[in-house]
Amino acid sequence: MDASAALRAEIERIQRSGALGEARLRRLFDYLAEKSLAGQSPKEIAIAIEVFAKNADFDVSQDALVRVYIHKLRKTLDDFYSSPGGQGGAGLHIPRGEYRLKLEGAKAPMGARRWAAARVRRLIALGAAAALGAAALDHSTSISASPSSSFAPGSEQPPG
Repeated sequence: MDASAALRAEIERIQRSGALGEARLRRLFDYLAEKSLAGQSPKEIAIAIEVFAKNADFDVSQDALVRVYIHKLRKTLDDFYSSPGGQGGAGLHIPRGEYRLKLEGAKAPMGARRWAAARVRRLIALGAAAALGAAALDHSTSISASPSSSFAPGSEQPPG
């Protein structure tokens, strides 16, 4: 199956799943699907006008409507691929800074990816804590081993 056919098949699978929910999100997905299959990556203003029926004078810098719905669509796709019905095979995603659907190779379930990322963060934190602990232990042993630390406070002679 070529890349275009695989993209089309995955788009149809998402559409049939019912995962897209509300009408605006479905319209956005369908629009991005059409443009992606045509090899296009539309601009934010084009999406505002063609999907959300905004006027040509709509100011995308003042209204985050398109960005909000792109975020919702990304989350919906992540949720779909982390569900039992969405696992296996390739997956669609919307690359950051772009407005198009892209097909990724076989994906690990989102739950597994989140678990792996959390495990890496825990290992980094554990390593940092161990390094700080070793540094603190080294510092405390060097203080207790210094000759000046054996003097009693206020005296000039070592206890004896």
